[in-house]
Amino acid sequence: MAYDPLAESASWFARATGYQKGTSEYDEFVKKMEELLNKPYDKITPDKPDTPKYDEMDMDERSYEELQELARNQLEEYRLQQQNAINNKKETESNALNDSLANAEKLLQQRQEEIEAGYEIAKDSLNSDLNKRGLSRSSIAANTNTKLENSKASAINENQNQYSQHLQEIQSQLSKLEAERLQALDQFDITYAAKLTTSINELVQARDKANVDALKYNNSIKEQIQNDYGDSLVNTEKEETINQAAKEKQMQERQQEFYNQARVVLASMSPKEVRQKLEKDPIFRNLPQHMYTALFREFVK
Repeated sequence: MAYDPLAESASWFARATGYQKGTSEYDEFVKKMEELLNKPYDKITPDKPDTPKYDEMDMDERSYEELQELARNQLEEYRLQQQNAINNKKETESNALNDSLANAEKLLQQRQEEIEAGYEIAKDSLNSDLNKRGLSRSSIAANTNTKLENSKASAINENQNQYSQHLQEIQSQLSKLEAERLQALDQFDITYAAKLTTSINELVQARDKANVDALKYNNSIKEQIQNDYGDSLVNTEKEETINQAAKEKQMQERQQEFYNQARVVLASMSPKEVRQKLEKDPIFRNLPQHMYTALFREFVK
């Protein structure tokens, strides 16, 4: 419903704590104004002869943004499939590399334990032999044990170096896989954008063509009706003009009635009260300017 300042003013006035609220004179004034200003305007409907019913073709009112969203929805499954394929490929290959790294860790620990166990066996055998020969406290025993310790440390270091080298290789391959994944996603984004643009353009062209066909068909229907019935038909534009003029006339009549009733209310008030109402109460401020000015001059002076 269109905004009607007079109806809004009357509604506000009915709620306001204004002049003589609760009195029969005030209540009657508010009641009459609300009925007057809220009453629907009379609509004039010119007589028209019966016309045959034709089914017009509907126009496609979808906006570019709506078609853009439709294209995205249509390509959503394709987009997800392609992105998932890229991500899954990287995940599968990464899992294989991580499994290889886990096996390398197990092998590192296993070899470490084997080196430790072998060292203990060699140490015990050496000490047993030295004891039998009475050399357990000799320099020969000390030198031999030192060589054995060095051999153990060398074996442990070699084992750790092999694992570290394997770890670096795995990490390098994982980094490469991630870089390839990102590059593949970037390339797909370009492909997807081009595909989306093509899809949007196709939808827009299809909509425009359908609207051209619908407009052509609908115009032919209107032309056929005009040929069949001629000047006996009152077109919609003319009918709207008639009704707009009638509405404006009714509005002016209601404004005049409102003005007349307002004069009755203001006549019972002091100039100070009238000034306050005219300057602060929307019911009077929303009157047409010439009516507002006339009330101000008549009662405030």
